[in-house]
Amino acid sequence: RKTAILFAAACHGAAALSGAEPGVCQAMHRFGLNLGIAFQMIDDVLDYEGDPATMGKNVGDDLTEGKTTLPLIHAMREGTAAEQALIRGAITAKSADKITQIIGAVQRCGSLAYTRAQAQQYHDQGLALLRQLPPSRWRESMEAAAKHPNVYCKVSALVEQTGQKPAPRDVDYYRPVLDTLWTLFGEDRLIFGSNWPIPNGGAPLETVVGIVRDYFTA
Repeated sequence: RKTAILFAAACHGAAALSGAEPGVCQAMHRFGLNLGIAFQMIDDVLDYEGDPATMGKNVGDDLTEGKTTLPLIHAMREGTAAEQALIRGAITAKSADKITQIIGAVQRCGSLAYTRAQAQQYHDQGLALLRQLPPSRWRESMEAAAKHPNVYCKVSALVEQTGQKPAPRDVDYYRPVLDTLWTLFGEDRLIFGSNWPIPNGGAPLETVVGIVRDYFTA
């Protein structure tokens, strides 16, 4: 919950500081809340199937902290009596000694898939809130262009527009823009063309291509 509140506060605060109307601020607060909950749920999933080198934390860390996360809650609800006792014991003892058995129980119960599905629902609710916000000049321009069937949209300058060096590598950072373009132009009229070697100012060409590949192949 505190992760979601942090997201909500950041989104609400940004809207308020930009002078947005109270209704927009509240919508941004709810968007951040939904996004934060989805983020935390996926983080909970990664505790049982993630790569420690990538995540920066070990598999089973939530257990050693005694955290009752959604995958465990679902497994205790759907699992056998032995599996329920196993998970409860690990949480109480704050121990990951039996992490292999617990991962097996979580997988057998479909708890990771269940948690992902719940995260997707919160993600979708958050995007629905964004669509209720007043249209921006950029979106209006894209909508006007997309009405012409012979107009195609070239995706480029992704890393340059962030103003960050190095630019973010996570495709989710760029997803709001890419989702809008995908919705408006569709698969057949949305193409990618790099501005190489210009992107080297914000990220290597391999990073730019990787971001686009992650999005288009998701």
